[in-house]
Amino acid sequence: MNLARSKSALLKVEKEIQELERRRATLDDAISRLRRTAFWFRGENVPSASAGPQSLTNCCRAILRGAPPTGLTAREVKANLIEVGFDLEAFQNGMSAIHTVLKRLVQQHEATASIDDGGNRRYAAKQQFVIGLSRADVEDEDFIKRLLEARSPELIVQMVQQRKSRVRQV
Repeated sequence: MNLARSKSALLKVEKEIQELERRRATLDDAISRLRRTAFWFRGENVPSASAGPQSLTNCCRAILRGAPPTGLTAREVKANLIEVGFDLEAFQNGMSAIHTVLKRLVQQHEATASIDDGGNRRYAAKQQFVIGLSRADVEDEDFIKRLLEARSPELIVQMVQQRKSRVRQV
């Protein structure tokens, strides 16, 4: 295949992708409106992102916290946002906004990103721990020094658990 035909084919493929993405966005908006209407007809409260977190970032955080440990793809995050009634119409490109938020959460160490077996990037909320130390633990200078020198949060949790102090995942 010559170079001109390759470029022409590539342009056609990219144009078709853009059209399909535009149609998908239109379908997502229609599905969201119909879900809200169905909730109204059933006399149920419409699940709304406005009842809790307001911003796209806060909604994405909440969705990742409720996700399975394997995390979610950006498309799955979008589906969750639509399900709770978040209005993505405020964004020119909703998927782009979601990707930007997810990447920022990773950069801010609030989430992790990994590639699954299918080659999809998955995002998960970072685990957070609350560690309760006894007075004896706090007064043990060697123990505190070892905690401060630990190379990872997992090592800190392991050290505390070995001392039989309280560790709770939040």
